Amino acid sequence: MMDYLDAIKKRCSIRGYREEPLDEKIIDGLADFLSGLEVPEKQVDWNFDTLPYLDMVRISVREPAVTAPHYLVLRCDSGFFGLQNAGYLGEYASLYLTGIGVASVWQGNIHIDPEYDFIGSLRPVSVLAFGMSDLPFRSDPSQADRLPLERIAGGEYGEILPIIEAARLSPSSYNRQPWFFQVEDNRKIHIFRTFKRFTNSLTEYDQSVDAGVAIANVEAAAIALGYRPHTGRIKIGAPERKGCKYQATVILGDKPKK
Repeated sequence: MMDYLDAIKKRCSIRGYREEPLDEKIIDGLADFLSGLEVPEKQVDWNFDTLPYLDMVRISVREPAVTAPHYLVLRCDSGFFGLQNAGYLGEYASLYLTGIGVASVWQGNIHIDPEYDFIGSLRPVSVLAFGMSDLPFRSDPSQADRLPLERIAGGEYGEILPIIEAARLSPSSYNRQPWFFQVEDNRKIHIFRTFKRFTNSLTEYDQSVDAGVAIANVEAAAIALGYRPHTGRIKIGAPERKGCKYQATVILGDKPKK
């Protein structure tokens, strides 16, 4: 099984790529991996496309900011929890790719023209560019520009501190880091999205995707530590936090004995 904690520590946004395409087996492996995931909001339809550069350009309003041999187009039904699912899928894709030595970077500025999009497709939410690169992965988590732990997490961490540290390394749009992680009973991690009164619709869109990214890192780190987490949204008696919107809860369950 992949070492998710190692992938979380190494993953970084890489913006320079070799031109040569990846082996089709790598693309197929990524597709199989994503197809096997269970998104946090299971009632929301989702799918994805893996496109080469020329096909990405063909359906886009403008050229991607980063030129890469491949693009993962994440698609979901409308609504903030659909956006969250897209972030969750994209971050897992990035971790999977990092684990096999393939670089990636989020491309939130790609706009797909509905006129040229694939007929009958779900709405495109976000895009991940990926391919081989001569640029290095992150060698040390301290290289990441992130808020201090006390700003983004509360509760008693205890033995699950590595999970919270992994959550802290989550990438976000413009590095806003719009989240808070509340630990309950050392077995539940509630993920909130911070919300400011004057947040505009575009920012809320991006931060809903970011929330899914953070959820993926929490869940992946829990798996790496031997837990069998269950991720979902508590709909009755949901957790609350002032200035935040509740997104999901990762329930760790019992840690398997060694």
